[in-house]
Amino acid sequence: MKINAVNFLTNDKFDVSGFNFFISGNDEALIKRVEGELIVKFKKNGFLFNKKQETLALCSPAPSLFGSSEVCVVTSSKEITEEKIKSFGGSDLGLVISSKNSSKDKKIKKIFEKSKTNYLIDCYELDQTQKTKCIETFLKNKGISINKESFWFMIEKLSNKFVFLEKDMEKVFLYEEELTLENLKKIFSSKNELLSERLFYNIFLKNSIFAVCYSESVQSPGDFYKLFNSVRVCFEIMINSKNQTEAVNLFPKYLFKERDSFVKIYKNINEKKIKKISLLLLKTEKLVRKNPNLYKSIGLRFLLNLKRTIVS
Repeated sequence: MKINAVNFLTNDKFDVSGFNFFISGNDEALIKRVEGELIVKFKKNGFLFNKKQETLALCSPAPSLFGSSEVCVVTSSKEITEEKIKSFGGSDLGLVISSKNSSKDKKIKKIFEKSKTNYLIDCYELDQTQKTKCIETFLKNKGISINKESFWFMIEKLSNKFVFLEKDMEKVFLYEEELTLENLKKIFSSKNELLSERLFYNIFLKNSIFAVCYSESVQSPGDFYKLFNSVRVCFEIMINSKNQTEAVNLFPKYLFKERDSFVKIYKNINEKKIKKISLLLLKTEKLVRKNPNLYKSIGLRFLLNLKRTIVS
C-alpha cells in the first residue's frame, strides 16, 4: 500500500502492528521525521528497538531470546528481496527501511506498494493541497479557528517542507492572543526570517553589498531554506505563467514590496536561463544535503551564480 508522509504523520490512530514500511523520497528531513514517528509507534505497541543497521543482512528475522517483539530499522535497500521482506511482519517482527530515492529501488517499492501488509511512505516537498491539509489538521487538533485571510497568509508564509512547517506551527500555538492576520504577521516577523526570504529580490545590488546583506540575513540552516524556498517559488511562478500579468497575479501578496524586483527578474529571464537555473537549484540542494555545515558558503555561491545567469 502507498501513503504520503502527511497522511501518516497527521493520523494519530495509525496502527503499525503487522506491517512493514519503506520510507523514501527526496526530502531527507521528512524521511527522518517519519522514521522517528514509526519507531515511537512500534515502541508503544511493545516492540523493542536497539539501533539502526546499514543493511537487512545485519538484522535477524527471528524473535528475540526473551520472546519480545522487535522492529528492525535499516538505512539501505541493498540485498532486499521479497522473500526477506516476508520473513518480517506479523505480531513479533517489524521492518522499517529508511532510504532516500534511488533508481535501484523501483522493484522493492513495487513490492511494498502492491502488498496489503507493507506500506510505502512517500516523503516529498509539500504541494499546495498537502500543505493546506497540514495546516487545517494542526489547527483542528488545537481547536483553533481563523478567518480565510489569515489562513491564506499562513499558506503563503509557511514552508513547503513539512519539518519546517511543523516548527512554524509550534510558534503559532505558543501565541496567547487571538490569531488575527496582524498577530500572525508579528509571529512570523523575526528579522532573519524576513530578510532571508526577501534577500533574493535584492539580487541587482553590487556583489560586495549583496554579500554583506547575505551574511546578515542567513545565519542558520532555517534562514538558508527560507531563502532557497523563496527563490524556488519565484521561478515556479515564472515557469507556470503564460505572461507577465499572470506571473504578477500569482506573486505572493505579502511580498508586495518586492514586486518591482520580481518583474525586473521576469524580464531578464528566458527559456535557456530557466534551464540553467533549474540545474543550479538541483545542484545546490544536493550540495547542502551532503554538506549541511557548509550551508552558508554554498548559499552565497548559489546566489552569485544565480545573479550571473539572470543578468547575463
